Amino acid sequence: MRHHARSIALLAWLAALGMACNLGAPAPTPVPPTSTAPASASRPSVIIQSPANGAQFPVNQTIPLSVVASDDVGVTRVQLFVNDVLVRTVTSQNINGDRTLSAVLDFVPRVSGDQIVRVLAYRGAVASDPAELTLRIGNVATNTPLPAQRPTQPSLPPIPNDGVCRALVNNAANLRSAPRIDPGNIITVMPQFSLVPIVGRLADNSWWRVNFNNQFGWVSAALTTLYGNCGTVPIEGATPTPTPQPVTNTPIIVTVVVTAPPSPTPSPLPRPDLIITSITGPSSIALGGAASVTQNYSVTITNMGLGPARGFNAVLRVNSGAPIDLGTVGELFQGQSITLVRPVTFSGPGNYVLQAEADPSNLVPEVSEVNNIGIINVTVTP
Repeated sequence: MRHHARSIALLAWLAALGMACNLGAPAPTPVPPTSTAPASASRPSVIIQSPANGAQFPVNQTIPLSVVASDDVGVTRVQLFVNDVLVRTVTSQNINGDRTLSAVLDFVPRVSGDQIVRVLAYRGAVASDPAELTLRIGNVATNTPLPAQRPTQPSLPPIPNDGVCRALVNNAANLRSAPRIDPGNIITVMPQFSLVPIVGRLADNSWWRVNFNNQFGWVSAALTTLYGNCGTVPIEGATPTPTPQPVTNTPIIVTVVVTAPPSPTPSPLPRPDLIITSITGPSSIALGGAASVTQNYSVTITNMGLGPARGFNAVLRVNSGAPIDLGTVGELFQGQSITLVRPVTFSGPGNYVLQAEADPSNLVPEVSEVNNIGIINVTVTP
């Protein structure tokens, strides 16, 4: 009995010692919550200036959307989606992007009904929140008449597929007598969507010398979109006019010492990178009882690399068939785009895959040879 009492006392003493150890142990340090900044804090932003949400347009009329994108680092491109289908891309002429990029994105609706339009701005692979609106296409019945003073939207002019280098003025722009911003050198104002031939350029392609209604002047390249083959446009204003020296009768003796220059260390040339940035054309076509139907498709190629791309062609294939020649481009500089237009004939109803390819023969050494292809799916109904 005495031995049993001693055992109980020993167990009570050990329990008390354990409780004292537990009470004296430090409490665990809580893990601080992970701070997450909102994703939008470092993303580009974009707004649609015109047209207004709910605006009405007829079928088969070009609809221009005026957009403005901004980013603290630089917007590299903006893209237009109609009913979740990519239809238009405008790329910054600056390889690092622009903090503010104004552009006109256009498309042609082929069917009636509401069309959901969405615009995204990108800084590289980082996308903005979408800017959205709904357009009413066709003769949509409504009891609310349109405002009498509703401003009309300017329409895009037809783009000739003749290879001539032209600039499309994205928004109203000043025609200047010299390639610099100066309040005193404005000749006139070119309206939005003016399509003007380019007759000269600065060496860095920052300004174009154009012919607007037989008035020659300069316009900033940042305010335009290029069409045609612009590789042969001459450089102007690069060489200053030499100052004439007075003529004297004093003979001049010149001593010329010829030394061999040191052999320069060759450096790798910057390479271009040709990308199909958009294929514009109807994705749904009705034969209307005819045996075949023909539609025009516009393929826009952009040089996203650092060096010029010279002497390449582009082709279009229908369901992996024989190549349809889109034309040959003499030269495409860094950040420049060219749009080639080609009619395509569909013989009968069905689903078709149109594949555009830049430099299919790989004649141009590029940064990447695997991103030269663009695809659009077309459905032809009876």
